[in-house]
Amino acid sequence: MNYINSCRHPEVLQLFECVTNRGIATGIFSDYPPQAKLAHLGLSSDCMVSAIDRNVRRLKPDPTGLFITAEKLGVNVEQCLFIGDRDDRDGECARRAGMPYVILGQGKQLSSIANDLLNQFLSI
Repeated sequence: MNYINSCRHPEVLQLFECVTNRGIATGIFSDYPPQAKLAHLGLSSDCMVSAIDRNVRRLKPDPTGLFITAEKLGVNVEQCLFIGDRDDRDGECARRAGMPYVILGQGKQLSSIANDLLNQFLSI
């Protein structure tokens, strides 16, 4: 957890606040348990799924965890937006699930992606 604060971006906090205030459910799917990391960053989610959970037991890019996350949220995968940082793992996982996705760090800065997403949510 020593380095987790370097991953903290104000735009992410603003995005979480925006979707929460609008009643949009959030779900986290991670290869490893995300609870402690999210708590350290001051974030929370309606649903957290890990690749090591009993009902998943598959690392990305296997899409099982995304299917379970969407199911727990009560939505179809097409109604979700998966935000990841690695196309070979996160992007491939989303493609296999048929879920829309954004990969950070591929020519766009986090702030421009977060601003695009915030503007989309503000227009809802």
